[in-house]
Amino acid sequence: MNELFPTYKEIATALLCLIYSKGGVLQPAETYEPLADFFDLTSRARTISRGEHFGLDNHPQLAWHCLVQWGRRDLVKAGLIAQQERGIWRLTPKGKNEASLSIEKHKHLDFNKRSGRK
Repeated sequence: MNELFPTYKEIATALLCLIYSKGGVLQPAETYEPLADFFDLTSRARTISRGEHFGLDNHPQLAWHCLVQWGRRDLVKAGLIAQQERGIWRLTPKGKNEASLSIEKHKHLDFNKRSGRK
């Protein structure tokens, strides 16, 4: 995507694996910091606003939070995260299977075993 952030696909895959590693259910606020740590984001990447980064508006929401939320949206569209509960990100059976396969294939995505990417 750019030098500040990983790609959308990397974010979505890591989000899927993070939720799986934490029992299959997380609230959005429980995802931002572990994913930022996983990707070794700089303090600038963690604090830049959506408006400043994307240049589309003056919205103060953090760009990183938007990117994670957009990754979640893509996972919902793919049927990997359920969308029934507001404020709860719950893996579907399909999502659990996909996350398990991703972790098996890419061991660095197991959030229970490590805290950063390689």
